[in-house]
Amino acid sequence: ETMLSRNDLALLLKEVLGVLETFKWQDMATEFRKWIFQSDNSENVVRRVIDESVELHREAIGVLTLSKFLADETLSSHLLLAARNLADFHEAIDREMKLMLEK
Repeated sequence: ETMLSRNDLALLLKEVLGVLETFKWQDMATEFRKWIFQSDNSENVVRRVIDESVELHREAIGVLTLSKFLADETLSSHLLLAARNLADFHEAIDREMKLMLEK
């Protein structure tokens, strides 16, 4: 490995400084600000979508809970009606059998 001389290092440093002088720092800063702003906006959009999704899921759970309650109530009503009809049927059979036995 060879070491660069002081003059070689000075020339390289001048070349680097020349390139840095042509670099558009303001443009880079502007692009960086845009990138940060877009990132913040994207994060806010994702957060808003997640919040809306959570709210929709909560509403869906509420609707499903209400539907289950209504289905349970409807089933209970049908079971009570069926039990009443069955009891009426048995009472009618008992009456008919009693009439037949009395004859």
